[in-house]
Amino acid sequence: MTGGKARSIGGYTATSKGTTVGTDWLSAGLGVKFELRQGWLVLADYEGVFFRTDAGQHFGSAKVSYAW
Repeated sequence: MTGGKARSIGGYTATSKGTTVGTDWLSAGLGVKFELRQGWLVLADYEGVFFRTDAGQHFGSAKVSYAW
């Protein structure tokens, strides 16, 4: 296949509109956990998608718990 066209073999022809280059991006996250005194726990978490031109994603969560 050259120039977006395949050579005809036995009456068959194929064409292509071209190829597109894939998109690169970065998915990164960070989590912090604090184990406090007397059974308290605090947790915070974040994850995001960066350097993507067609979409953006951001996720976050927080948790506070107490165990006795």
